Amino acid sequence: MMSGKMTLVTKIENFRVDVTSVARNQLKNYPDSTKRLTINNMEKVILADVDGCMLLWKSAFMNWMSRHGYERKNKDDSDIYEIEDLYGISKERSDEMVDFFNESIHMGQLPPLRDAIKYVRKLHEEHGFVFHCITAVGTHPLVHKLRQENLNRVFGDSVVERLVCTASSKDKEPILREYKDSGLFWIEDKVSNAIMGAELGLKPIVINHDYNLKYEGDFIRVNKWKEIYDIVVDQAL
Repeated sequence: MMSGKMTLVTKIENFRVDVTSVARNQLKNYPDSTKRLTINNMEKVILADVDGCMLLWKSAFMNWMSRHGYERKNKDDSDIYEIEDLYGISKERSDEMVDFFNESIHMGQLPPLRDAIKYVRKLHEEHGFVFHCITAVGTHPLVHKLRQENLNRVFGDSVVERLVCTASSKDKEPILREYKDSGLFWIEDKVSNAIMGAELGLKPIVINHDYNLKYEGDFIRVNKWKEIYDIVVDQAL
């Protein structure tokens, strides 16, 4: 079993080296997410996390882990958020496997969360909203490329106006600070990030998952994108 896992690590490390220069070149086709924010029509911007908000990352990652010989400690674990707790592995190993997955082809094939595809598109196509996505998936150029292509394929090329990939959740703070006191909606599944947004003058909406129900804070909770759609459109009227 261990030799198989080490073979996986070696293959992915080699793949990383091969694709990095290609990914950097292809990123030139996308808006430069590192430039200072300048938006003329800020009222039509919705801020959003991606995993657990717009796309289904967790289930895809767990299927990938299973195929590579990793079993979860407990099948009744929908309320567990941290990967190391799901699998009973070290934080270092957990981070390593997450990076491997995020830099694999599977990262570009995630399906939409619940009813996201319908209502994200309606917000854009019928009401002119665009999304600025801030997602803690790592800063490797390939990750950005896969994420952008995935979002474009699922929601359409013009829906996500800005995509910023950070190394960790705490690294979202300086990006969110660019929108300080704007009152924009901030869609999240991680409560600490939602609270961070509230402290910066944003309007957080938390999408319910079993792993975040035990936390409280100054934010709206929803189960589906239909609810987000209604909230956003009602305010816009």
